[in-house]
Amino acid sequence: MQKRMSASSRPKTKPYAWWSAAAHEQRTITLPDGTDVILNSHSRLAYAEDFNRRTRHITFEGEAFFNVAKDANKPFVIEVGEYSVTVLGTQFNLSAYLTDNQYTLTLKEGAVKIKYRHDSILVQPNEQVRLDLHSATFTTQLCKAETSEAWIHNRLEAENILLLDLAQRLERQYDVDIVFADKQAQEEIVYISISTDEPFEAVCGALEALLPITIE
Repeated sequence: MQKRMSASSRPKTKPYAWWSAAAHEQRTITLPDGTDVILNSHSRLAYAEDFNRRTRHITFEGEAFFNVAKDANKPFVIEVGEYSVTVLGTQFNLSAYLTDNQYTLTLKEGAVKIKYRHDSILVQPNEQVRLDLHSATFTTQLCKAETSEAWIHNRLEAENILLLDLAQRLERQYDVDIVFADKQAQEEIVYISISTDEPFEAVCGALEALLPITIE
């Protein structure tokens, strides 16, 4: 679904086109340059009217899988505030919710450059790079890129994820609020693989069976 921003919220010289995905929703879009994007829940993407004329800049927040069309003369740039990703043509998953404490990019193929303030880092296939927004530091680890795309197939899969971060994902997926009675529990590191096709109550039951927690 394509929408137009109101005159009060868009730049005076360049109207924007934008897309969003609501809770428990995915949205697939194709940009004017042929780039395919799958938006996850509570995600938003926008670009200026002159996109793909001389540049390919978009603004973004949330999570999405990008299959960027190749164009050596027009780098594709994703901006999330001071955080930016520059590519020529590649496939990767980007999670950059403004409410999170970190942004995570997982590269499937090609190469990308991430920049945050004055620091930058190059990413290679099957690498996952996390930016800690509090310390402004990058962390790189090897991974299976397909794991980061599990949400496209209505699954939530993660290795070595904080229980707090898992709760944030579930909050966005199901549009609920999760509060930890035991603050220490949110620092637990867990491995998870569940289907998000199930109702939230069923997911809670699965979590209680898998993890040392009680959900009320």
